[in-house]
Amino acid sequence: MHAVEAIRFVFAVVIILSAKSFAAFGADSGERTVVIEAFVRKSSSSCDAARTYLDGLQSRREGLMVVYRDLSLPDAQRRLDLIAGHFKIQQPETPTFYLGRRVASGFSGADTTGADIERLLTVEVFVRAGCAHCAAAKEFLRTVEPRYPALQFIYRDIISDGSARKRWENVCRDAGVTAPGIPTVHAFGQVIVGFETAATTGVKIDSLLRSATIASPMKRPQRSETSQLAPGHSGRRTARSGRPHATPLRQSRNVRADSPPAESPGPEVGGPPPPMADFATKMHFAPL
Repeated sequence: MHAVEAIRFVFAVVIILSAKSFAAFGADSGERTVVIEAFVRKSSSSCDAARTYLDGLQSRREGLMVVYRDLSLPDAQRRLDLIAGHFKIQQPETPTFYLGRRVASGFSGADTTGADIERLLTVEVFVRAGCAHCAAAKEFLRTVEPRYPALQFIYRDIISDGSARKRWENVCRDAGVTAPGIPTVHAFGQVIVGFETAATTGVKIDSLLRSATIASPMKRPQRSETSQLAPGHSGRRTARSGRPHATPLRQSRNVRADSPPAESPGPEVGGPPPPMADFATKMHFAPL
């Protein structure tokens, strides 16, 4: 084996082993839950259709919690006002969905708005064969995936798949990345380019995913709601239970995205409202 090939081989082994040892750097191994907050009104056909779709989506995906917020209740309206104010939405449509620090408004069907929502639950990883950094990133992400069961991790080879390359170029361009590289991780509207080690880039990726999720409850309820919206319901609350370039991305006209705050806390310092369920009233943002 030539000296250069030997050095490359040793380097690849080192970075792959660093991915496997991510837990040694204090990673939280607990499962995380994605919360979809759905702001709805009674006697609304679009809200009823959205509810049917979301109930089906929740039943199909572990680690996903749908929280319905009845806008006839003051707390729900205040929560929506907080989110709309941050994203500068003057008159949000109903239903409005908030997940992963992104907003989608209106519901035109499972094939349109539903597809937008499911894209927000996708982590795209752009790689190429023979790339040691890509191999290390994939090895690291394989250890992370089980903690985020609601998210779909998709690996796209930009060399063997022309559509993947075009998608990668579009993602990088929309994110303002002037010097694209691989691997590229695209999640919740954010882009992280390159991969060094689990203790550096790995922590950034995990922090991004953590900032858009909450710690999973001990037992996943089939449905979590702050208000039941079934026909004839009284309205009574029933609480059951590489480079971090990250400019906003938009997937459709009615989807808005936001980059994470530079420092940690929540809305009181200008960051996007944290994901919130009945058992999680405040979320601490991990800095990128």
